[in-house]
Parts: sequence; C-alpha cells; structure tokens
Amino acid sequence: MERIALRPAVHEIWEGVLTPREAEVVELVAKGYRDPEIARELHMSVQTAKYHQTNVRAKLDADNRIVLARWWWENVERPGLSEVAPLAEAA
Repeated sequence: MERIALRPAVHEIWEGVLTPREAEVVELVAKGYRDPEIARELHMSVQTAKYHQTNVRAKLDADNRIVLARWWWENVERPGLSEVAPLAEAA
C-alpha cells in the first residue's frame, strides 16, 4: 500500500471540533481505508483507530463511517471551501 501524505491544513479546518489525530483518522476513513490499514498508517492499534472513530461519530452526530466520509468529502475536499457546514446540513 502506498503511503499517503496527510495535509497539515486539514487540522486548521477541524480546529476546535476534532483533535489532530481524530482528523487524520477521519481523512483515512473518507479515503476508503479499513481499520487495520488506518492503524498501520498512523502507527496505532486497531482498537485505538476504532476508538477515535467512535469519538468523532459522537462529536459530529454521524451514524456510521459512510456519513463521516460523505461529510468529509463535501466539507473538506470540496474546492473553494470557506466554512465547514454542520453535519445536519450535509445530509
């Protein structure tokens, strides 16, 4: 598997909402990584990767990984992003 470069600017978008580590985990979820791949990429246990995802889903009121990924792509990856929309508006 090719290593990805996590973007430092991502942390600015999530500032005050998620920890930098949670943002890294969500970015990988949105890019289709499975839990073991996330753990390997970020040098953590699979359980820790799952723990971060659980925390993020609670913070963003997301039911599952698909909702997280969709929100990420609509709010973080979309060109010209000026403000992060609440999850409820993304659905």
